[in-house]
Amino acid sequence: MERIMKRQSILVIEDDIGIAESICDYLQQENFNASYESNGLLAEKRILAEQPSLVLLDVMLPGKDGISICRDVRS
Repeated sequence: MERIMKRQSILVIEDDIGIAESICDYLQQENFNASYESNGLLAEKRILAEQPSLVLLDVMLPGKDGISICRDVRS
């Protein structure tokens, strides 16, 4: 019997859209479900709502910095 694996989700938090899209493209080619958010204020909400398997988090973001996002999400 063949086991069906769910694709792991990765949320990339990066304000440089070109970099974010490149990372997501690469991850999607490797069979991950990848998306990105460029706004620090929206990032925390998406992390909590989507519960991704992994978050790649930039430190310097507009709206809210990555360290604060990490601290707030972990609590």
